[in-house]
Amino acid sequence: MTRAHPATANDADLDRAEREFVKSMDAIQEYLQLQVKLQEQLKQGLLSLARAKYSMGPIGQAHYDADMRATTRVAVTAAAVGAAGAAAAPASPAGTGDDDCATGKEGPEHGDLE
Repeated sequence: MTRAHPATANDADLDRAEREFVKSMDAIQEYLQLQVKLQEQLKQGLLSLARAKYSMGPIGQAHYDADMRATTRVAVTAAAVGAAGAAAAPASPAGTGDDDCATGKEGPEHGDLE
C-alpha cells in the first residue's frame, strides 16, 4: 500500500513554477500571433505601395518641375574626402554664399543636373 504525501513547501514551489511556465507559454503564443498579424499588415502595406507605384507609371526627371531648386547644398572638400571616416563639410542653405556651390553657376560640375 502506498502512502499519500502531505503537501509540502516543495509542492507549492512546483505549483508556482508550473503556473509561471504556463504564463510564459501563453505570452510566447500571444507574441507569435501578434508577429504573424504584423507580418500580414506589412505585406499588405507593401503590396498597396507597389500597386500605387505601378498605377502612377514611370516617374523620372521629365516629370519634375523645371523650376525646382535645391534648398540645401553640401560642400565636400578634398581634405574631407581624403581623411578616413571624415564627414563632409556642414551643409548650408542654398544661396547663402557659405558654400562652394553658391556661385550661381549650374551644371553637373556644380552638383546640378542639366
